[in-house]
Amino acid sequence: MQNNKKISVVVPAYRRPKYIEDLIRSYLVQDYHLTNADAELVIVDDSGDNNEVQAVVQNFSKTNSSIRYIKNEVNIGFCKNLLKAIISGEGDYIVILGDDDMFVKKNAI
Repeated sequence: MQNNKKISVVVPAYRRPKYIEDLIRSYLVQDYHLTNADAELVIVDDSGDNNEVQAVVQNFSKTNSSIRYIKNEVNIGFCKNLLKAIISGEGDYIVILGDDDMFVKKNAI
Protein backbone atom coordinates (compact mmCIF):
# COMPACT_ATOMS: atom_id res chain seq x y z
CA MET A 1 0.00 0.00 0.00
CA GLN A 2 1.31 3.41 -0.93
CA ASN A 3 1.56 6.12 1.70
CA ASN A 4 -0.06 9.42 0.64
CA LYS A 5 1.78 11.57 3.16
CA LYS A 6 4.48 13.87 1.87
CA ILE A 7 7.83 13.76 3.64
CA SER A 8 10.25 16.67 3.54
CA VAL A 9 13.87 16.05 4.39
CA VAL A 10 15.26 19.48 5.24
CA VAL A 11 18.94 20.34 5.54
CA PRO A 12 20.49 23.58 6.78
CA ALA A 13 23.82 23.62 4.95
CA TYR A 14 27.08 25.52 5.33
CA ARG A 15 30.21 24.89 3.23
CA ARG A 16 30.38 21.07 3.31
CA PRO A 17 30.03 20.02 -0.34
CA LYS A 18 31.47 16.51 0.11
CA TYR A 19 29.08 15.68 2.93
CA ILE A 20 26.13 17.13 0.99
CA GLU A 21 26.97 14.82 -1.90
CA ASP A 22 26.90 11.79 0.42
CA LEU A 23 23.64 12.99 1.98
CA ILE A 24 21.96 13.40 -1.43
CA ARG A 25 23.10 9.95 -2.56
CA SER A 26 21.68 8.42 0.63
CA TYR A 27 18.36 10.22 0.05
CA LEU A 28 18.09 9.07 -3.56
CA VAL A 29 18.20 5.37 -2.63
CA GLN A 30 15.48 5.59 0.03
CA ASP A 31 12.66 3.10 -0.50
CA TYR A 32 10.05 5.75 0.35
CA HIS A 33 11.48 8.14 -2.22
CA LEU A 34 11.60 5.43 -4.87
CA THR A 35 8.00 4.27 -4.36
CA ASN A 36 6.30 7.54 -3.49
CA ALA A 37 6.42 10.77 -5.45
CA ASP A 38 5.56 12.68 -2.29
CA ALA A 39 9.06 13.09 -0.92
CA GLU A 40 11.40 16.03 -1.21
CA LEU A 41 14.88 17.02 -0.17
CA VAL A 42 15.24 20.71 0.67
CA ILE A 43 18.74 22.11 1.12
CA VAL A 44 19.03 25.66 2.44
CA ASP A 45 22.55 26.93 1.86
CA ASP A 46 23.96 29.55 4.23
CA SER A 47 27.45 29.56 2.70
CA GLY A 48 27.36 33.19 1.61
CA ASP A 49 29.49 33.81 -1.46
CA ASN A 50 30.87 30.24 -1.45
CA ASN A 51 29.16 28.24 -4.22
CA GLU A 52 30.60 24.75 -3.66
CA VAL A 53 27.44 23.36 -2.03
CA GLN A 54 25.34 24.91 -4.78
CA ALA A 55 27.39 23.21 -7.49
CA VAL A 56 26.99 19.79 -5.88
CA VAL A 57 23.24 20.17 -5.36
CA GLN A 58 22.62 21.48 -8.87
CA ASN A 59 24.45 18.50 -10.30
CA PHE A 60 21.84 16.22 -8.71
CA SER A 61 18.78 18.46 -9.06
CA LYS A 62 19.18 18.58 -12.85
CA THR A 63 17.98 14.99 -13.00
CA ASN A 64 15.78 14.82 -9.90
CA SER A 65 12.94 17.27 -9.36
CA SER A 66 12.42 16.19 -5.74
CA ILE A 67 15.58 18.08 -4.74
CA ARG A 68 15.06 21.76 -3.99
CA TYR A 69 17.89 24.21 -3.35
CA ILE A 70 17.56 27.56 -1.59
CA LYS A 71 20.54 29.91 -1.31
CA ASN A 72 20.62 32.64 1.30
CA GLU A 73 21.95 35.90 -0.15
CA VAL A 74 23.86 36.57 3.06
CA ASN A 75 24.84 34.34 5.97
CA ILE A 76 21.99 34.31 8.50
CA GLY A 77 23.53 31.91 11.03
CA PHE A 78 22.65 28.36 12.00
CA CYS A 79 19.45 28.96 13.99
CA LYS A 80 17.76 31.15 11.38
CA ASN A 81 18.93 28.85 8.59
CA LEU A 82 17.50 25.82 10.41
CA LEU A 83 14.19 27.63 10.86
CA LYS A 84 14.17 28.63 7.18
CA ALA A 85 14.82 25.00 6.19
CA ILE A 86 11.93 23.76 8.35
CA ILE A 87 9.55 26.41 7.03
CA SER A 88 10.59 25.62 3.44
CA GLY A 89 9.56 21.97 3.73
CA GLU A 90 6.18 21.38 2.14
CA GLY A 91 5.59 17.92 3.58
CA ASP A 92 3.16 16.55 6.13
CA TYR A 93 6.21 15.31 8.03
CA ILE A 94 9.61 16.94 8.38
CA VAL A 95 12.89 15.08 8.80
CA ILE A 96 15.81 17.32 9.78
CA LEU A 97 19.34 16.29 8.83
CA GLY A 98 22.58 18.15 9.40
CA ASP A 99 24.67 18.86 6.33
CA ASP A 100 27.14 16.21 7.49
CA ASP A 101 24.48 13.52 8.08
CA MET A 102 23.18 10.77 5.80
CA PHE A 103 20.74 7.89 5.82
CA VAL A 104 22.48 4.60 6.55
CA LYS A 105 19.61 2.29 5.54
CA LYS A 106 17.39 2.23 2.46
CA ASN A 107 14.25 2.34 4.59
CA ALA A 108 15.13 5.17 6.96
CA ILE A 109 12.16 7.29 5.89
